[in-house]
Amino acid sequence: MCGRFVATTAPSDLALLFDAVLDDPFAEQFRANYNVAPTTQILTLVQTDDSANDRVLRRAHWGLLPSWSKDRKRAASMINARSETLTEKPSFRNLVARHRCVIPVDGYYEWRTVDVATGPKTPKRPYFISSPDGVALALAGLWTTWKDPERNGELVRSCAIITT
Repeated sequence: MCGRFVATTAPSDLALLFDAVLDDPFAEQFRANYNVAPTTQILTLVQTDDSANDRVLRRAHWGLLPSWSKDRKRAASMINARSETLTEKPSFRNLVARHRCVIPVDGYYEWRTVDVATGPKTPKRPYFISSPDGVALALAGLWTTWKDPERNGELVRSCAIITT
């Protein structure tokens, strides 16, 4: 499961790499982040029907907010979507056909339990997974939009990373 990742490649470089258009003022505010956490605004690559260039880099809230969600609380628990159950879970099954995206990352962290137990908590060690040549990785994802009732129905784009 992907719980933290690294995003250091500039949006303009991602646009070149993925042959995409930057479609978000958020890209201008980009800062390299070596510890991207859930509920952070991240860049996603989506396919659109309404653009001359079909691939567009857009901002999304990392943590899926289903359209039927009443508030943002659910998002923190929906950062990942298990590939084995995508078509079964109500939050994901309607998104699989038309709301797929790519989440570009420079690498991600996975935690592994250390063999030696010291006290009540079993220690874990982070491992960083990245491309050997340093090129951004393309993680599969799902996205949707949600109307924020606390902000007069403002549309919020959100996403989840598909894991195995």
